[in-house]
Order: sequence, then C-alpha cells, then structure tokens
Amino acid sequence: MDPNPAHPDVSLFSSKTTDLMDVSQISDVPKYHGMLARRTHELECELWALRCCHNAVTLTCRLPPEILARIFLDLASMGLSSWYAPNYRVSVSWLRVTFVCRHWRSVALQSPSLWSNIVFSNTNLAETMLTRSKGAPLTIWYNNVNNRDKPSSVLTTALSSVDRLRSVNLRVSPVHDDSYIQPALLAWAQKTGPALTSFEMSCMYNRNGSLPKAFLRASSHSLRILSIVGCDCTWEDLPIGPTITHLSLKPGKMFSSNTHRPTHSMLVYSLQQMPLL
Repeated sequence: MDPNPAHPDVSLFSSKTTDLMDVSQISDVPKYHGMLARRTHELECELWALRCCHNAVTLTCRLPPEILARIFLDLASMGLSSWYAPNYRVSVSWLRVTFVCRHWRSVALQSPSLWSNIVFSNTNLAETMLTRSKGAPLTIWYNNVNNRDKPSSVLTTALSSVDRLRSVNLRVSPVHDDSYIQPALLAWAQKTGPALTSFEMSCMYNRNGSLPKAFLRASSHSLRILSIVGCDCTWEDLPIGPTITHLSLKPGKMFSSNTHRPTHSMLVYSLQQMPLL
C-alpha cells in the first residue's frame, strides 16, 4: 500500500467505493453527494464494528461481566469512603469508566447496584442514578453543608422509596431548610418503615432540626448504625433494637435539656436491649 494517503492503492477498495470514484460522468451533483454520504456512513459503520472487535479481544473486555461490574463497584466504594473525611466530599470519579469503551458502558448500565449509592452532589446526576438503580437497595448520600444549591424533589423521591432504603446519610446546613427531607421522614412513620441498616443525620453548626415522632420505630429490627447529631429527638422515639452496633447521639444547643435525656432505669433497660452495642 502506498504510504501517502494522497495516492491510495485503489485496488484495495471495494467495488461500491470504486464505482463512485468516476466523477467525469456526474451530471446530478446533489444526487451524487447523497450517494457519497450514504457510502461514507456505511464505511464509518464498518470502522466502528472493527474497532469494537479490536476492543473485544483485550484482556479487560474478555473478563466476565459480573467480574468487571465487581471491579466498578469497588472503585465506586473508594470515593464513598471520603464521606467521613473533614470536607465531607464524596467522589464520583468512577463514572469515567462508563466512557472508556462501549463494552464497559454496557456492563455499567446493566449493573443497578452500581448506581444505587446515590450521591446528591448534582441533581441531574442523582436523578439519573435513581433511574438506573432500578430496584436495587438504595444508599443516600446527601450533604448541603458545602453546597449552595437547594435540594430538589429528587431527594424526596429517593427518601420516599421506603422499601428500597438500606442506608441514609444526611448532613444539613443552616443555609437551607429541610422541606425536602421532612415529608419523606414523616412518610416513614406512617408506613411500615424502611428496612434500614444505617441512618446518620447531622444538623451542622448547631442548626437544630426536628425529627418526626417515632419515624424510625419500624426499622428497629434491622438498624445497626444510628447517628443523630444536632437534631431534636427524645429517647423514647429512638429505634432501640437488638441489632444496633453503633449509637451516636448529640443534641443541639436548643435541645440539650434533661427532658431529652433518658432516666437511669430507661438507660439501663435500653442498653440491655442492645447486646451488640
């Protein structure tokens, strides 16, 4: 083959292409341009198919989809670990794997659990993740401490998916009200209740929040981690149960009175109900 693209080896071309290369007899230019466009599209499709074949034989693309999805899940979990860092930021850089190649994107889109850790750093992203998570158990990561954008109805929708919730992590700042959170928490008290294993809510900078009465009572059979900081919640309303392994309570300044503290006998009884604490 001639290495100079200006003088290609026409003998390597297909008959469909060579038939279009004789321009001396062309009289209907618009029609000819249409034929060229269709042929160009056909060749582009062939090139795309060949590139897919090239990627398909690479080591990573020959991994079983379930193994590749497991790698993606581990990568995503690395970003979630930064939630407990001082700046409370959760990284979603794992999304880059969905743009590497067609196969990787297909595997990611067919893995609902990959999208079930919903990060509310961006409303559109959160809505997309909620849709792609399908029926997978949900983990909610919401933090508006460093976010000037108001929460959206997407947060209410996610929190209202009662039967799917497994873990909820909320950090609320004094910048915004919690009108998108309260309706969902109230729904928990009115329904059978989510099968939550973890609930963590912090009202930052002593912004005292009010929690619906007994909103987590129905989750006392499944809850393992309970952390409530700076929120109004009486001891009687806590979902004390035998599965709890971690309990963290810190009332805000307005709710630090003795009325929100348990009596000695109530505290002893509650500790007896939490043998794994």
